[in-house]
Amino acid sequence: MKLFWLLAAMLCGGLALAGIQRIAHHTDTATLTGDIAITAALLAGVWICLTHANRITEADRDKARRRGES
Repeated sequence: MKLFWLLAAMLCGGLALAGIQRIAHHTDTATLTGDIAITAALLAGVWICLTHANRITEADRDKARRRGES
């Protein structure tokens, strides 16, 4: 499951980078506003995916500690 969240984060990150590149080279105001909104949403998606992956990692560490204490 952690692999899924990391791959999703990489996909969103790549799309966000493409959005940033498009924002830097596009001059139409209406399109630029939409591109900024989509890029911001993709960056939020990266944050969410990495948060989920981190929670899975922490849960695995807690399970390993509990096994070691038993």
